[in-house]
Amino acid sequence: RTNFINYFLVVSDFVQWARRNDIPVGPGRGSGAGSMLAYALDITQIDPIRFDLIFERFLNPERVSPPDFDIDFCQSRRDLVLHYVKEKYGTDRVAQIVTFGKLGAKTVVRDIARALEIPLERSDTFCKLIPESPDMTLAKAKTDNPQFDAMCATDPDLRRIMRYAETIEGLYRNAGVHAAGVVIGDRPLIDIIPLARDKEGQPVTQYSMKPVEDCGLLKMDFLGLKTLTVIKECVDLIKELHNIDIDPIQLPLDDKLTFDLFSRADTVGVFQVESAGMRRVLADLKPTSIDEIIAVIALFRPGPMDMIPTFIKRKQGKEEIIYDHPLLEPILKETYGVMVYQEQVQRAANILAGYSLGQADMLRRAMGKKLREEMAKERAKFIAGCVKANNIPEEQAGQIFDNMEKFAGYGFNKSHAAAYGVITYQTAWLKAHYPAEYMCAQISSEIGNFDKLPGFISEAETMGMKILTPCVNRSSARFTPETRRNGKTAVRYGLGGIKGVGEMAADLIIKERRQNGEYKSLVDFCSRVGGNALNKRVLEALIKCGAMDCFDMHRGRLLAGIATAMARASEKIRERESGQGNLFNTLSEDAPGMEAILGDDLPDAPPLSNHEALSAERELLGIYISGHPLDNYRNMMLDFQTFSLSTLDSLPEGRDVRVAGLATSVQRRISQKTKKQWATILLSDGENTIDVPAFAETFAAYEAACVENEPLLVCGQVKRRDGQVQVIAREIYRLNEAPNNFADHVMTLVRVDDTAETRLQQLGELATTHPGNTRMLICLSYPTGQKVVVESSPTKSVALTTSFISQTEELLGRNTVRFNARQDIYKNPPPRRYGGRNWGD
Repeated sequence: RTNFINYFLVVSDFVQWARRNDIPVGPGRGSGAGSMLAYALDITQIDPIRFDLIFERFLNPERVSPPDFDIDFCQSRRDLVLHYVKEKYGTDRVAQIVTFGKLGAKTVVRDIARALEIPLERSDTFCKLIPESPDMTLAKAKTDNPQFDAMCATDPDLRRIMRYAETIEGLYRNAGVHAAGVVIGDRPLIDIIPLARDKEGQPVTQYSMKPVEDCGLLKMDFLGLKTLTVIKECVDLIKELHNIDIDPIQLPLDDKLTFDLFSRADTVGVFQVESAGMRRVLADLKPTSIDEIIAVIALFRPGPMDMIPTFIKRKQGKEEIIYDHPLLEPILKETYGVMVYQEQVQRAANILAGYSLGQADMLRRAMGKKLREEMAKERAKFIAGCVKANNIPEEQAGQIFDNMEKFAGYGFNKSHAAAYGVITYQTAWLKAHYPAEYMCAQISSEIGNFDKLPGFISEAETMGMKILTPCVNRSSARFTPETRRNGKTAVRYGLGGIKGVGEMAADLIIKERRQNGEYKSLVDFCSRVGGNALNKRVLEALIKCGAMDCFDMHRGRLLAGIATAMARASEKIRERESGQGNLFNTLSEDAPGMEAILGDDLPDAPPLSNHEALSAERELLGIYISGHPLDNYRNMMLDFQTFSLSTLDSLPEGRDVRVAGLATSVQRRISQKTKKQWATILLSDGENTIDVPAFAETFAAYEAACVENEPLLVCGQVKRRDGQVQVIAREIYRLNEAPNNFADHVMTLVRVDDTAETRLQQLGELATTHPGNTRMLICLSYPTGQKVVVESSPTKSVALTTSFISQTEELLGRNTVRFNARQDIYKNPPPRRYGGRNWGD
């Protein structure tokens, strides 16, 4: 009837080709999952009958419009499918679709500044004053940030820029290629639409998406879905490590371990359900079926989200399920009487009012558009149909229509929810049954993304997996599970994830190691791994992040020896190529003196400081592995924080607290209401992380302390936003300033031995040279275990500066200085409570 059979066959062809070539394809996406023909042709893998999906939601015979298949492919191999389509149907008949980029607020400022030859640093200064927002305009920037508005009036360079910028803002700036859109023609596309070529010389339409459809061409979306890549990598790891074949689409949909994971809301890294809000819903709902997972995915959006409490209460039997008419029960039973899906609107119109499913789809579209005249006609038609088909009273039929109209406005496409619900279930199953393999695959998917990588690594640590430094003798290119000597599973950092190393260098290192064994030294490494991918910069990155710690030489000496090692390696390569090294090749490399022959008599150098080593790890790996910047502050944190970050969730709202941690992020913002600057600080203690909003008054007073990677002590109030605990900052101090600001007295531990008298005398001298207002107590620790506390002297009050603390620990040893904090939470009592503050003020 619709003459679209060839379209279905084309889509089936490239989807099946992808599956045959081990390229993961999603089980379905969008309304196409409702087509039994698509299921039979293996385009989709969701049974429309099992999930009660409707074909007319995809292709309506009552109002024929071109079908639109959206296909999810493994993100890393999507281009192979596109290449296959071009090869099969001809490069002249396949093209990607153009998109046009516009001149946004920041872009237009930079472009005009360049045209006017205004220095780059000046345009950067102007752009930093334009708030970050997808819909930001220059007019809005002037309203939101008075500083930018004032500069527009007073700065001569910015005035010149704005003279042109406000005129051309919003115009098309450049052409690009749509991320997914592809058209396939039955004849050369140049006969139908104008074409261009992208930077790689591939054909691209000169018409954007809508005009392409208006020309009668059928388009389809080749989408890259990262989750499919994660599933594939996890399944491959399971095969490699356990020799078990797993087909995700064949997994049983009633697995207890999987639903236990959902009920615990242990879903960080699980597709579609990893947000904090979604995890709270899962914890409350405790889902027991795939249908409930699908419903939650559909409900967790603005609008229908208000129905989630009703859905949960009805599922748990705490609220009665009431249907507007008994005929609605079989339609709404699976969602406990809550109208969740667009397909439920179609079913209701079909069963109650005698609509065909095609007519019901047109009704559903009309309800979504909220066109008054059209809705009035449809209402009368629906009521008449209810009366005629089922003798439903007009008043009741009108009420049912009104309720349907209300829900239809935010109803979700069940076909899409079902397809994505199945992917959600697959990822949850893998995490529940193979947690190490799944987390390695998930972490690997974020290689190079230092914003997301730490979150997944933290989740792996929470699950009991230790993160191991990258290692040239142990690591793969990606993250892999590794069994430790104690039998526990750890996660080995992949070489490909090291900033500055790159995939090519990682592959070379691994290939050489697999062919010729482990690397024995820096010189051995340099002599065996050559090519353009290995240079001094790569070597520095490998050493600094700990990937060469296996050579039993500290990182400082390895760094200092790079030039020597590379020279020795070049010498070895020349000898090997000329045959002069044969005598040495017959000797055991473990023989005495072989270290010098191998070239590892590297020059001496001091080791990297703890700060240098950790900073390098954070820069190159995105995380700290061998230690943490807070390690030297753990006792101080215990002494001065009133609660740890992990205990805040149990506290009542409004509780005054002191908390300590590392400022891993400081995001400055402009208040929409007051136009003043404030900030959100991400505070982490290495295990837990919370948001710390510092509103305008606080931020202005303590801005100097609000520095990324600075250990902080925050005094403030516990608040909750969207269910997440936060601390509204009132005072913010560098953690090393806490003793001087909050200590009631300091306790120094002196171990009593032959040198105790000398050390006590030196301690007294230290106190004399650091006079202040804090009492100093001395705890004498005897070999018998007895401890005696004495006050040094009423005249020996000290100033608890960093200098005094560090010199005292240098004299007495680590962890010999402890503090007793004052009871007051704040150094300066707040003038008013923060309970009524609005967010962003």
